[in-house]
Amino acid sequence: MKYNIIKTNDYLIVVDDSKAIVLKIQGYLNNLGYSNVSIFYTGNEGLAGCKKMLKSNPIILLDMSLPDTNGDIIANKILSEKPDAQIILITADEKT
Repeated sequence: MKYNIIKTNDYLIVVDDSKAIVLKIQGYLNNLGYSNVSIFYTGNEGLAGCKKMLKSNPIILLDMSLPDTNGDIIANKILSEKPDAQIILITADEKT
């Protein structure tokens, strides 16, 4: 099924250590018409990737529980460089 939506941004970044969740998110984003999606599996990789792409004003989907750090720490680092960054914190952990 294809959805017609108005995209305000062409670039998305997904930072999540679960390959199953990443595949699910990629499927949803593809159905919504997004093709410029960068994937990172650790917080440090995600932070480095986000810093390189901040000028393109990406939407960032950021897992709260990453193997090397917490998503809120990465979010704060990104926001310190770009206070208007678009970050959506996600989690599959019921305790977070």
